[in-house]
Amino acid sequence: MAEDFGKKVEKFGQDVWKKTTDAFGVIGKQSEIASKSHDLREVYAEIGRQFCEKHSSAAESEFPDLCANALQLMQEISDLEEQVLVARGRRKCANCGDSIPKTAAYCPHCGTEQPKEETPDPEDPPKADYWVCPNCGASLDIDDLYCSSCGTKRP
Repeated sequence: MAEDFGKKVEKFGQDVWKKTTDAFGVIGKQSEIASKSHDLREVYAEIGRQFCEKHSSAAESEFPDLCANALQLMQEISDLEEQVLVARGRRKCANCGDSIPKTAAYCPHCGTEQPKEETPDPEDPPKADYWVCPNCGASLDIDDLYCSSCGTKRP
């Protein structure tokens, strides 16, 4: 009788182990499905973005509401990005689009001369790391490749 009880307990333990192993296998597969589904959504989104860029008239005629919504969201994002730049005392380079100081005469990233700004911001934050332009003596951010005052390339 004790032997039968021992076999039943052993069988029960084996059944629990198998069900637990199966459950973890299912959870792992579900996680993998979720991950691959996410990747697939990203691929579809990229296909849609590229199609809209290359065939905007076809996309607008096929999906007018979605394209109008996309254009509106793009404009709202652009407006918010501009507000962030203004709040930080910066603007976009007219050539490369990188963030540059609002008062920069030249882009410190690509060297392009910038349109003149009306008034400089007197509350520019102090520079912790900088380099000095050998041409005009301006202090510039350590990651700037060109002087934002005179356009000289960093040595």
